[in-house]
Amino acid sequence: MPTTTTGGGRVNATNSFSGLPAVGVWSPVECLPKERLALILPYRNRDEHLRIFLNHMHPFLRHQQLMYTIFVVEQLGDFRFNRASLFNVGFRESDRVAHFDCFIFHDVDLLPEDDRLPYRCGKQPIHLSVSVDTHNYKLMYPELFGGAVALSRDQFKKIRGFSNVFFGWGGEDDDLYYRVKHHRYEVFRHVSQIARYTMIKHERDVLNPANPERHKLLKLSAKRLYTDGYLDTNYTVKFAEPRYNGLVYWISVDLDEKHILQRFNLTKR
Repeated sequence: MPTTTTGGGRVNATNSFSGLPAVGVWSPVECLPKERLALILPYRNRDEHLRIFLNHMHPFLRHQQLMYTIFVVEQLGDFRFNRASLFNVGFRESDRVAHFDCFIFHDVDLLPEDDRLPYRCGKQPIHLSVSVDTHNYKLMYPELFGGAVALSRDQFKKIRGFSNVFFGWGGEDDDLYYRVKHHRYEVFRHVSQIARYTMIKHERDVLNPANPERHKLLKLSAKRLYTDGYLDTNYTVKFAEPRYNGLVYWISVDLDEKHILQRFNLTKR
């Protein structure tokens, strides 16, 4: 288990890290990185998880000599959580900070255990979180493409990003895998010995229940492929600013579940 998963108190950027500019873009001084990395976290009411994640990930990323920014994309309001749409928002809004080449879409409760695991993009989309402790460090099924994944800017735009119709838990990762395969990409995975992750224990968010329609929606993935993607995400930005002295770039948004589902002739069940 990573040694940085324990401790108390909120994130303290001043005491924990140095060298992060106020805008939140960190770059090593020893070398010039070949690409800019945006790590995007979908978020709601996970303050303790976020504190643990940031205390773990900033040293992890800096050790790899990366130029990076961590984006926290927070969903406001009482609608069901839409992880995929928040990823789309992060991709679109990141351009207001800098031009990023590589995007890692990451859950806040997953911590990489081995810093030999490269947080970079490649010629193919990369599934990073291959082996997770809660699954006995085994890949759950061959089509799994969630938890932590890396796509280049061009790859993400080609597959049109994530679907927007998956409110609640489940389905969006399988839909993303379909998009990747439809565009003739092959999912790359690092060896399980280094692609190991610890999942922070938590209880299910009451606003993120299992989506009872997810299997039905997945059967219609092909029909939505060119009408449902990152350019079709409907959202309103309420706040967008660096926080914790530049530890993260925080984006708070409203997502209108009823409007989005009506657009695709769907109703909440």
